[in-house]
Amino acid sequence: MLLGAICLSLILVVPLMAACTEEAPAPSPSPSPSPSPTATTPAPSPGAPEPIVWREVTTCPAGTMCYDLLESWALAITEASAGRLVVEHYGPGEIVTELDFMEATSKRVVEITSGDYSKGGEFAVGGPYASMPMGISLMEWGILDLGVLDPGVGREFLQENCYGDLGIKYLGGIPQGGCCINTNRPIERLSDIKGMKIRDFGLKGEFCANLGFTIEYVPYPELYLAISTGVVDGHNQLHSNIIDMSFYEVAPYITLPDTVPYLGAGTWLNMEAWDELTPDLQKLVMETYEAFSYRFGRDQIDRGSSSLAEFVDKGGTIFYLPEEDIQVMMEVAVETWAAAAAKDPLSAEFIDIYKDFMVKHGYEIPE
Repeated sequence: MLLGAICLSLILVVPLMAACTEEAPAPSPSPSPSPSPTATTPAPSPGAPEPIVWREVTTCPAGTMCYDLLESWALAITEASAGRLVVEHYGPGEIVTELDFMEATSKRVVEITSGDYSKGGEFAVGGPYASMPMGISLMEWGILDLGVLDPGVGREFLQENCYGDLGIKYLGGIPQGGCCINTNRPIERLSDIKGMKIRDFGLKGEFCANLGFTIEYVPYPELYLAISTGVVDGHNQLHSNIIDMSFYEVAPYITLPDTVPYLGAGTWLNMEAWDELTPDLQKLVMETYEAFSYRFGRDQIDRGSSSLAEFVDKGGTIFYLPEEDIQVMMEVAVETWAAAAAKDPLSAEFIDIYKDFMVKHGYEIPE
């Protein structure tokens, strides 16, 4: 269908986003490394101006696809500018915590950040914008973010209502893929949830709590061990991270459908730092960003189904909830949306936009 073709073409140009806010698990704790940027500031030539140095922080853990791509983007800017703009890439926790990156961008502790909207801490609408339980598909979210069918929706909405007053330039977001329940014991029906503890946060965490899970927030470096020792029974996680972080070793069960059909992440710049760039450097930043956005979007689409197949290949088991349980999940999701809207007028405005978008794309929303 024409809409499907539009969706597929649009998602491949959605601006890059960072992704997931998780750090790779380790069998045993180890001391946090000192910050180790991947780009070094070259010595200027005699008479040449001092290079501009930016710090880029991602909440994506080392070893994940988004971490590697963001590191490549930082190096590409440095090389393409011939060292005039040096971008130093830092991992999660090396400069700021995963919960403080938005404030750090606003105050120019760092110049670029990529992370989870709902962990930004500055605005409630981040959760509805990028982690709506039982919401639209990955490709449809790309259309929403671009505002193609509804100008002023998506990134324009966020820039105008959320980031302008914070001194932040929002580059855009990208769907990373679906989130599902990954546990150390099977869930074949919603009734199996009783007594289970999972690691989650934000709006999707509230949804899982409303389904009956007990929600615990475990620091990501400790999550692998926490599942293996029974501190928690699992987590609500991106398909690709379950493979990349080897969670299938300690949590060999996945339950579908996805709790969140996509999980968006965003990329932000400090506005003052952006305004200080010459027009040619601004153009370079945006052109390299678009190039890596395409690459990231393409790779995420490729990983969407392959991660689940790989999970099975590694000995995992996937359960599909029956239709009556899926209907209950949808009803609980609508209740969770309503609770988020009641807490914040801006969230209420966006959720209304989101629901209208769903109806336009053929979704039936329970009353």
